[in-house]
Amino acid sequence: MKMNEDKFEFLSHQVRPNDPLKQLPFVTHETSSYNTLDDKRLMPSSEVKDLGVLISSNLHWDSHIATCVKKARTTMAWIFNVFRTRDSWAMLTLYKSLVRSSLEYCCLYGTLQLQTTCI
Repeated sequence: MKMNEDKFEFLSHQVRPNDPLKQLPFVTHETSSYNTLDDKRLMPSSEVKDLGVLISSNLHWDSHIATCVKKARTTMAWIFNVFRTRDSWAMLTLYKSLVRSSLEYCCLYGTLQLQTTCI
């Protein structure tokens, strides 16, 4: 099966900074790039989005958490601007269906880090 090199993103992280992926035969040791079957060189990305989750090269989820919080705040501002009612049932329904669902998507990953990054 041939991969689509235009859609492929290469994420490289180092477990030990002194020993960067030396065991893999397809990674050149000088630049840690990926060579495809067509001899196209792919350089590592600093951040990759996979299934809606942002992962950085240092395996932190800070950018994903920041994106989710920004989206939730924007949605809450939209709810308060569009809906004049402040009925608790209506507000709770809107919050649960629009805001909380976006905050809970891949929330397990965020709990693996320090809880201070979420605040």
